[in-house]
Amino acid sequence: MKFETFYSFFLSKEEKAINYSLVKYKGVAILSTFGIPGFVVWKYIEARNRERMAIIEKGLAAEEIRELFKQEHRAKRNPNPLSNLKWGLLIFFVGIGLCAGIQLHEAYFWSEDFTPALAFIGGGLALLVFYGIASKRAKEERQEEERKSLQK
Repeated sequence: MKFETFYSFFLSKEEKAINYSLVKYKGVAILSTFGIPGFVVWKYIEARNRERMAIIEKGLAAEEIRELFKQEHRAKRNPNPLSNLKWGLLIFFVGIGLCAGIQLHEAYFWSEDFTPALAFIGGGLALLVFYGIASKRAKEERQEEERKSLQK
């Protein structure tokens, strides 16, 4: 005798109906867990293949195709070197704001409402610091380009 059969002997009709409806939801859960991501990956690979086939049909040489994909990969990898600095500063200052808010609440019994406010203030300070660094670097790059153009 199977365990499910033995177990179902003790269930009422309503409980059996609920148990059978849960089996339907297990199928939906499995399908949504594996089927949908699998479909998305399949469509991505199919689109990439279609794009590459279109490039080959245009008649580009193999070296041109390799160079094209190398440039595309470099552009995706690091589009803006200052982007990492911005996000690093933002996360750091928001963390400092949260820590300060928690410490003020614990030590001086400030309201908990100040914690998110200090996190936002820290985020704002981070963006101001980033703006100062980015504008300084942009100014230096412009001056360097002007020097190079004057030397030529």
